[in-house]
Amino acid sequence: MSPQPNLVLIMTDQQGANAVGCYGAKGVRTDRIDTLASQGLRFERAYTASPVCTPARAGLHSGMYPHTAGAWTNALGLEANTRTLAQRLAAEGYQCAHFGKWHLDGHDYFGTGTPPDPFTAETWYDGRNFLEEFPEEKRPLTRKHPGSAAGLREQGVTEGTTWGGRVCQHSTDFIQRASGQDQPFFLTASFDEPHGPSLSPPEDYEAFEGFSLSNGPGGHDDLSTKPSHQLEWSRAHDPNRRPRTEWSNTKYFAANHFVDRLIGRIVDTVDHCCAENTWILYCSDHGDFLGAHSLGAKGPAMYDDITRVPFILRPPAGHQLQGTIPQPVSLVDVVPTFLELAGVNRPPILDGVSLVPYLSDQDASGRGDVLVEFNRFEVGHDGRGGLMPIRCLIRGPWKFVINLFSEDELYNLEQEPGECVNLLEVPEHENTRNNLHDALLQEMDRQRDPFRGAVWERRPWRTDRTRGWVGPERQRPHDGVLPSVLAYPTGRPPDSDITTPA
Repeated sequence: MSPQPNLVLIMTDQQGANAVGCYGAKGVRTDRIDTLASQGLRFERAYTASPVCTPARAGLHSGMYPHTAGAWTNALGLEANTRTLAQRLAAEGYQCAHFGKWHLDGHDYFGTGTPPDPFTAETWYDGRNFLEEFPEEKRPLTRKHPGSAAGLREQGVTEGTTWGGRVCQHSTDFIQRASGQDQPFFLTASFDEPHGPSLSPPEDYEAFEGFSLSNGPGGHDDLSTKPSHQLEWSRAHDPNRRPRTEWSNTKYFAANHFVDRLIGRIVDTVDHCCAENTWILYCSDHGDFLGAHSLGAKGPAMYDDITRVPFILRPPAGHQLQGTIPQPVSLVDVVPTFLELAGVNRPPILDGVSLVPYLSDQDASGRGDVLVEFNRFEVGHDGRGGLMPIRCLIRGPWKFVINLFSEDELYNLEQEPGECVNLLEVPEHENTRNNLHDALLQEMDRQRDPFRGAVWERRPWRTDRTRGWVGPERQRPHDGVLPSVLAYPTGRPPDSDITTPA
């Protein structure tokens, strides 16, 4: 057995913490995920890097915020010099496999079918690979939900005809093969479910007919006192949209239950083949509003409904590691965490931090501030209003949001977790707001955020900042592989990450 541990990443799509039982969602029947949580650490406040598929995955797989990784909206690929977790682990001797949704090549939703480095035809299976297993005339049946259990039966939907079912089969087959080798492995099982079309076997659909989920205090938010772009977004989808205190969506909750069963099958395979040397991390890319805040799906907003994701880390068998971590963490922390578990040094370019300290001290001081970004929904269309740059900073109970083209927000999640009351211009919170604003601007500087500029500083509620935005050159930090950048004024490696030009 390799001295390096095996690493398994299981992820879902559009499954927020609000849709998982162990995070408080009643009746959703995510029993296998809940069991996984009881066997490891459940991070109570884990946040996506961006509440959209591609940028969220860019943050997760690169360990950098999406604007640095290059894939800052759907339909953009990673920068050529952005290295993924799989590439870094493969360089250290890991056999790497990815089965399921990738959405990071800038091609389309399904991918090109061609394995990117370091994967091979045997260790890669994306959406195009799945679709090409069907005759073209039958492919629409893999993307269309008939809206009833009878329709699912007539359409011939079974576990084996779904993308999720085949991702699960590829993943379990790989674990069985790889666990018998001396080489450690890194597996990503990336499910599209419960994201639409939310196909599942008819018995799952029948189990959730008539089911509805309370969406909490956010279900009462009519957006009348919220940023104007949120109200425009809501009305664009339905001019008569009203707050929904409960959400009924049979196909979503059926797929949510279906993918839970598939996750359980992968965990069972690990337990049978290699439990004593395998870490399992389960998470999702982002959430779904499920009707809260008079909004749907995901897009240009920072409410916990779409930014807070499930995040569970289970250790190898024999490790006594159970509990709940209340401190905020981010999907960009996955890469440095897995690198440390594998004994690989963290390169300076990463924005994420390792969560390994929590393994020995569940009251560890934490990673500090967490950032979430939004830029646009997709390059190819103007869903959710086109370009809408947003930056969010989370510090302790506070969430501070700059909506660059709209009004800004401030919430105290401890006092009011529903995020219905915007505290931005409440006088008693002025110092807190301004301190968070300063911290966000400083972090945008540090990250070399390409969207930074004076308008983030000059907000109508902030009149005491006069710094200006003619600043120093920000050099690319070392990524651990490429040569160090050379400073423009000298042609030599800079003494630090920031060099003032001549």
